[in-house]
Amino acid sequence: MKNDNTQIQKPPSDLPGLLFAGVLMTVLTSLGLWFAWMKLTRGYSPGLAVALWGEAVAYILPPGHVISLGPAKSLAEMDPGLARSLLLAWKILSTVSFVLVGIAVLRLSRGPQPVRHKRGDQLRNDAGPIRKQIRTRYGRPDGIFVHPEIRIPETLEVRSFSLVGSPGSGKTTVLNGMVDQAIQRGDRSLIFDFKGDFTERIPDGKKMILSPWDARAVRWALGSDVSTEVQARLLAECLIPINPRDTQPMWGNASRAILRAELHRLMAERRGTWGFHELGDALLADILCPDSDEVVQNLVKRYNPEASRIVQDLTSKTTLSVLIDQSAALGDTLLLSRFDLELKKAGRPFLPLRSCLSGEMQEKGNTPPVILPVHPDSKTLTSVFVSAVFALSSSIVTHFPDASPSGRRIWFFLDEVPQAGRIPPITDFLVTARSKGCRTVLGFQTPAQVAETYGEKTLEIWDNATSVKIFLQCVSPEAKKYVSQSIGEREILAFKKSDNIGIAPTHTGHTTNWVDEREKLVSPDEAASLLGPGKNGVTGIVQIAGCDPAVLTWSFRNYPKAAEARQLVPLPLRGIATPEAPGRSESERERIPEEEIDRPETRRDTKEPGQRKSPEPASVRVTPLPKAPEASGKEDEESPVGRIAEEAMVEPAHLDPTLTVLKLLAEISAPAPPASGIRAEEQVAANRKDREEEDEEER
Repeated sequence: MKNDNTQIQKPPSDLPGLLFAGVLMTVLTSLGLWFAWMKLTRGYSPGLAVALWGEAVAYILPPGHVISLGPAKSLAEMDPGLARSLLLAWKILSTVSFVLVGIAVLRLSRGPQPVRHKRGDQLRNDAGPIRKQIRTRYGRPDGIFVHPEIRIPETLEVRSFSLVGSPGSGKTTVLNGMVDQAIQRGDRSLIFDFKGDFTERIPDGKKMILSPWDARAVRWALGSDVSTEVQARLLAECLIPINPRDTQPMWGNASRAILRAELHRLMAERRGTWGFHELGDALLADILCPDSDEVVQNLVKRYNPEASRIVQDLTSKTTLSVLIDQSAALGDTLLLSRFDLELKKAGRPFLPLRSCLSGEMQEKGNTPPVILPVHPDSKTLTSVFVSAVFALSSSIVTHFPDASPSGRRIWFFLDEVPQAGRIPPITDFLVTARSKGCRTVLGFQTPAQVAETYGEKTLEIWDNATSVKIFLQCVSPEAKKYVSQSIGEREILAFKKSDNIGIAPTHTGHTTNWVDEREKLVSPDEAASLLGPGKNGVTGIVQIAGCDPAVLTWSFRNYPKAAEARQLVPLPLRGIATPEAPGRSESERERIPEEEIDRPETRRDTKEPGQRKSPEPASVRVTPLPKAPEASGKEDEESPVGRIAEEAMVEPAHLDPTLTVLKLLAEISAPAPPASGIRAEEQVAANRKDREEEDEEER
């Protein structure tokens, strides 16, 4: 015998049970009404009370049917007030009775449901149950509205948010409401504007733009925010990103070690008064295009001595490979340096993120939101800059003292967070920043995006660290499966019919019973069909920790255009002279005569990053260099590396760091020249004589 064709079906109606429930309700209602009647007719004899009951019943009958209590006496004549009260009471009871009877008839016609909820979350279709669960679990809400009908407490705000949805699913519509509430409340906000919507709808006077390629932007005061060697390491990991899929991390680690030496030198000498322009100039002067090999070696030996073995022999192929890799990786940093120079010429002020996030600027007035728009033509340029901003911001915030959710409010809005590049401390920041009053909003399209940028297990950690999740329409199979698994399951009782097929006819039949099962609240297909934008707004699922998920709709809202989304800085081509901005003084490097730009003899007289200064702050290690040996009577011959570097510095406008390093590699790979002091003919004769002596010894 086998059990086949098991399926859920509608269970039979329980008519005897419904009749028993109806009779029981009638008896209880009658007793209750009689008790209330005796209270109303207190003071009357029982016989008169019964007669008055009949008189009251007559009030709901058609006119003319009145029971008299003796000759020419009725309830209206005996007590007109009681008569009116009874008439109103019976009308109300009659209406309620008809409603209850209608509900019972409707339920009886529909019959019992084939699936009953047993335990677990239930998918709601309105916000009422969610509001009740929030009040029961967290108390009176005092935070923002994640939906026009759902307000959460501030204790949930600091536990972070996540938004998941495909392009065009409505993530920006949901974020608009959250950003508006944060700005109206006066909170400090840092917004990654991937599409330019926030830059466009917030007026220029009520926001600060932080991106070197926008003409309205302020300059980032790197020197004020990079104050320790740990923060320098963090910045180096953003400027030369770590690839989680790289099988040979040695090259990237070596490049970052050399870069940290330059950062340490700027920290020691500039004392906070430097940005990307100063960093780019220092990289060109000390690492990418130095005057001689000793410049790089002395820099690393003095400011990052543990990496001195990397540049010990610049003629080795390994060191040249590191320098080539570093030259290619720092291309975006040098481009940021050129953009920052244009902002410097335009007189744009510095913005220290430390002052903005700590509230020092808020003491002088309401802090406007800081917006980071993307560069439309370069994803890598955007990711290098934005990841550095958020990485150092997270480092700054973690050093703040603990504060209550209402005592400090800092928002990090990261829509399309994988497009912002790899932010190294973001995973730990979601956990540690909660006690600092920080709120983080992460938006992404698919789990594959997060895995490509941060690794396979990162999304699982993010799910555990975010307590408010909003799921919007997803299209890819992987994303739909992720939404279905994240919302969860519930336990149900399903009424099933099983057909039993046996050998003998007497053993064939079917059985019905209630079966325990687990059911997904949202199937993968519903993640695409149930959610998404529609004519009334954007439909999504809100899942708050400790509450049931709910399918809700956010209405569309049209924002007037208040500013341009982008005003790109016109970056001049290298090698073309540009006129100076009126009223602005030239930089120290630009005051040098053109024929002497970046010459070794003039570099010593300038105050560019290549100059060594003292003293150094205590937070930066500085290893003193050994004294140079006494110079001999005749000068050493110039090395090929120094000659190529000098040729490259003659025309800095046409300078290509990668090409310069390739020339160095070709020069070193060439056959060694004759030793100094010996002419070519004498060298050939000496070699011939040596070979003849060797042949004679062999014979």
